[in-house]
Amino acid sequence: MCGIAGAAAINGRRDDCSSAFLVRLMLGAMQYRGEEAAGIAAADGGEIRLVKDSGLVREVLPEGVVRTLLGNPAVGHTRYGTTGGSHPENAHPHHEEGQREVALVHNGNLVPYNTKELRRQLERAGVHLDSPSDSEAVAAMIAHSGTATLEEAIVETCGQLRGAYSLIGITPQSQLFAARDPHGIRPLELGYLENGEGQFCLLASETYAFDVVGAKWFRSIRPGEGLVVHPDGSLDSFDLCSSASRPRPRLCMFEINYFACPATSLYGREVHGMRAEMGARLARESQADDLQIDFVAPVPESGRPHAEGFAREMGAPQRAAFLKRRWQDGRSFLAPKGRSDVVRKKLQVLPGQVRDKRLVIVEDSVVRATTTPLLAKDIYGVGGAKWLGLGVAASPITHPCFYGLDTATAEQLIASQASLARIRKLLPARFRDAPPTEVIRAYIGADWMRYLSLEEMVAATGRPAEDFCLACFNGDYPISLVG
Repeated sequence: MCGIAGAAAINGRRDDCSSAFLVRLMLGAMQYRGEEAAGIAAADGGEIRLVKDSGLVREVLPEGVVRTLLGNPAVGHTRYGTTGGSHPENAHPHHEEGQREVALVHNGNLVPYNTKELRRQLERAGVHLDSPSDSEAVAAMIAHSGTATLEEAIVETCGQLRGAYSLIGITPQSQLFAARDPHGIRPLELGYLENGEGQFCLLASETYAFDVVGAKWFRSIRPGEGLVVHPDGSLDSFDLCSSASRPRPRLCMFEINYFACPATSLYGREVHGMRAEMGARLARESQADDLQIDFVAPVPESGRPHAEGFAREMGAPQRAAFLKRRWQDGRSFLAPKGRSDVVRKKLQVLPGQVRDKRLVIVEDSVVRATTTPLLAKDIYGVGGAKWLGLGVAASPITHPCFYGLDTATAEQLIASQASLARIRKLLPARFRDAPPTEVIRAYIGADWMRYLSLEEMVAATGRPAEDFCLACFNGDYPISLVG
């Protein structure tokens, strides 16, 4: 799960850094989508200029660096690593030269067998790859395609891809291009901007990125669609697969529940509203438990909308139980290692708020249960709470993700059968046959715990279950994991 962006001046050729600056602003706005690496490439009159490295957007791409990225168009990336590890060579954009020259960014993941197939195919053709990244392989496939046009190269390459991908790329001929997998698992949006610098066509992972630069959202890139933006501003849209073979779109539910900015719109609805509705539905499902609480508290920041809906439906006040140190960078879910250290640094319990109180803290999800036991321990030990409940506004995550989350094994997931078997051995004998939620509650150290049911989580979006990838919740993988 990464953040990608592209910009192309469409009112004539631009030789300044306007496109790169727009991309830099959009990447900075989407820093929450990835914190391991960042980079921008710009097309400058027949060549591609590129800057990328490990680090946050502001570290890798300060103003002075962006000013060197002259040309039009530009493309950029902020990385959340799911393959290849946290090494600079895995940073995007990936720059490849062959039949044509391209710089490419990618959000998503190809399934493992497909990446291996593509790499073997490129190796047989004598193409050297610098990293184990599936994204570099995709860039190389487009660059070395023997087809006559860029559009044909994109169609040929995407016809061989299996997995989740939203792609944005550029060529030295000032073309900006994009492609989205036929299932539409990862979002990709199209917008336009008119300002004192000119008119621009924009691409980004989320509509929120357009809000930050003052652009207007135009439409989503359709699942199975390819797009080329030419220097004169004309757009060529084309299908990556036939209408007969195009599957039903399956947007990743985790985008709605956690990853996307609350201000972003997905499937035509603001994410904040859908998250608040998930919290409200969790409260309705909790009514049978007859909770007697003093207040509801979000786990900041991503749990705020869910807690808002939960508190409203419960008729309970919502108050802060944690201080978030805003000078501390990092989403703990994104941290490649040391997640507990990130939690300790960014969240502090407020004893004056929780001492002798009965409270429910609301999480957007519990994936690895790295952070939640630490929070529970601090609420009791540091805060002196009387009673603690945990509401999780998502269904249990029980299966690995192969489409763009860093959860490739069941052992990483607290609600998987493998983890539950391990945890039961750590708990007293009475938990050996206890229901999964009760086992997880005991492990975390809360007095009460409830997950939102899968049916109600989906219902909160106003869309049918068939419109989403729910693989991490139910094991139904829309794209085969075996060749």
